[in-house]
Amino acid sequence: MMRKAGFRVAACLMAGLVVTGCSPAQTSTAPPTSTAPLADSSPTGSSGVTSVPPASGELRLPKGVTDPASGIVVNAATAKPAAPTLVVYEDFQCPTCAVIHERVATTIAELARTGAVRLVFHPMVFLDDQLGNDASKTVTNAASCAADAGAYLAYHDAALSHQPSEGKGFTPEQVQEFASDAGLTGSALSTWRQCEAAGTYRGYVLASQEAALAGGVNGTPTFKLNGQELSLNTINPDTLMQAIEQATK
Repeated sequence: MMRKAGFRVAACLMAGLVVTGCSPAQTSTAPPTSTAPLADSSPTGSSGVTSVPPASGELRLPKGVTDPASGIVVNAATAKPAAPTLVVYEDFQCPTCAVIHERVATTIAELARTGAVRLVFHPMVFLDDQLGNDASKTVTNAASCAADAGAYLAYHDAALSHQPSEGKGFTPEQVQEFASDAGLTGSALSTWRQCEAAGTYRGYVLASQEAALAGGVNGTPTFKLNGQELSLNTINPDTLMQAIEQATK
């Protein structure tokens, strides 16, 4: 769906287990009166995709990443050999991502902690272009820096739990606070600050976006379990656990 000038991403509302809004073709942020199926945010727009990083220079990858198409593996050390792979495609400014996060974050964290899944996050940043800010790239770079200290999931959870209102973007103070919320202290926090300030993983952030688009991911959030996309309209702790059990070899 092509975005026309002035179109904005609608706010998301919970209606039982149904979420409305989050469509880039919505012209108003007023909540719809019906409980339409959950709509994701789409990266398609007037320019199509975010620009790729320069061809020259070394592309630096955060801990847990082997190439931009593989995503950030947050629990490689604890994932059981037979555990299915759960891949989550998100944009930190995506309202629906925050809604789904609130619904299943505790379950996902426990699945990762116990090694019941191999948990992979694949960041996307297309909403910067649509909302006219740099917040998705900034927070994704910061979260990627946290990955070097094994704290991507904790930083990710802090950011999505404090997502600002549409188009407002994260403040510099929030970007710093999320690192403390993620448990970074001492030398780990100092290293994170240097990484964040230098924009160390900005190239990776853009490459991750391009890899997701090339792989056919056209909206956020997208959840894939062993390559099979899960329905956003039915995802909740119970259905997620059932899907994990069925996918476990």
